[in-house]
This record gives sequence, C-alpha cells and structure tokens, in this order.
Amino acid sequence: MPTCRLCGAEAALVESHLLPAFAVRRFMRTSPTGAARSVVKPNLRVEDYLKKPLLCAKCDNERFGSREKVFAETVDARFENRTLPSKGFPFAEELRYFVASLAWRIIVWGLGEREGEILTSFDHEELAAAEVSLRHYLLDEAPYPEKLIPHLIMAPYFTEGAPGGINELIHTSLGATIEGNGENLWVIAFMSGYLVVLVVALEENSFIAWTLNTWLMPGWQIIPGRITHDKKFWESIGHFGENLQEVRAPLSKKQTAKVSRVSAGVKLTHPAG
Repeated sequence: MPTCRLCGAEAALVESHLLPAFAVRRFMRTSPTGAARSVVKPNLRVEDYLKKPLLCAKCDNERFGSREKVFAETVDARFENRTLPSKGFPFAEELRYFVASLAWRIIVWGLGEREGEILTSFDHEELAAAEVSLRHYLLDEAPYPEKLIPHLIMAPYFTEGAPGGINELIHTSLGATIEGNGENLWVIAFMSGYLVVLVVALEENSFIAWTLNTWLMPGWQIIPGRITHDKKFWESIGHFGENLQEVRAPLSKKQTAKVSRVSAGVKLTHPAG
C-alpha cells in the first residue's frame, strides 16, 4: 500500500495537481491550440506534466482543497476578472496555507524527479529542511516557519522596473521550478498570469530587493504591481523565455496573434502603488 507524502497514512493516492486546477483551466482556455505545454518542460503536455500521486484523498481534499478554494475565490477569481484591489489583498492564514501547500508539492517533486538534474548539496539541504518545516505546518503540528517567506507577484500591473518581456512570459506560462545559484534558492510557480514564489534561502545583500508589498505574511498587504528588484531572481527565470519561443514555434500566425492578444489584454491602467 502506498504512503501519503504529507500525513504518512497508508492509503490509495490520488493524482494530485502539482499546480492548482483553476490555474490549469485558465491556461487551457487561453491556449491558441486547444492544448498546452509547460514553459518549464515544453516537451511535455500540461496534463502529462502536472499531476503526481502524492496525497491521500483526505489530505488532497480536506487539507489542501479547502484552502485552494479560498485562494481561488479570494485572489485568482479577482485576477481573472480584472478586479484586483488597488489597496491590495489583506493577509489571511488560508492564503498563506495554500501558498505553503503549493511550495511543498513543488519541493517534494524537486527532491524526487529533479534531484539529479538541478540540486547542489546546498539546495538539497535547504529544500529538505524546508519540506519538513512546511509539512509540520500543513499538518497543524507547528506554526508557520518564518524563515520561509512566501511572495505573490501579480503580473498584469508591472510597469517600471520589470525586466523586458517578463509580463508576456509570466502571463502566457504555466509551470513549476526550483531555481538557485548556491546562495539563493527559490521555489517558483508560474500561475498563468502571476508568480507564487517561496524564498527558501537568500544572500544577505539581496534581502532588501524583495519588497514587503509582495510578502504574504501577517500585517502586510499584497499590492498588485509590486515586484522584486532582485536581478539574480529575474536572471534565474529569464531562460524560460527561450522555452516560451520553443512552445510557440509551431504556431500559425493566427494562433500567435491570439497569444499576443491575451498578453496585451492584461495591460490595465492601474497605479503601481
């Protein structure tokens, strides 16, 4: 009998989405071909890439599903409807729990399938420790591990300070990755329009580059349009722009125009704050 990676119960495992179903559905709706490929693994179709047998039904539905529903209704629906609050999203524990659950799934995946591909000894140690801390929090056995800082970066309102092409990359991309350079380590979800980022490790002189207005922490507001100015972070995901071009390469002119309309459609007149 398989074992649930979260609670440890021996039970049948469900095919859990690595990324939430609401993000996958939105991505598929905007796909110019009716199918979609991940910007992280462009050789795989999204439906093949984003489901993993990690959780028992109780953890998938009761623990993760209930918080995912709150995030979908509170944040994602307003993103899709273009009704993001100008003063930002107030902190809510359900939102942080959802982000923690998403990051935990990506870490478990990274420590498994991608271990030999990307992980240095530093990455492995930091991710293994983060997985344990997050798991205890997700099981309500410990408070949130304050060292791990969750960020929500909303792409539609990027104005000054955003790297070239980053709006298009984020808005037309779906995928999960773990990126680092020996001192910094980030768990990243491309959510077809915005980024969810868990900072696992950060060199001291990079700390100030992460604006407090993207932190999903008590006492803070998530302000749409605020971004991190950490150049090393943007460099770490910039190479996915090449994958985006690979995904687009087979598209007809009509299909390419549809992608461009989707990207352009999020340039709203909203103050960066």
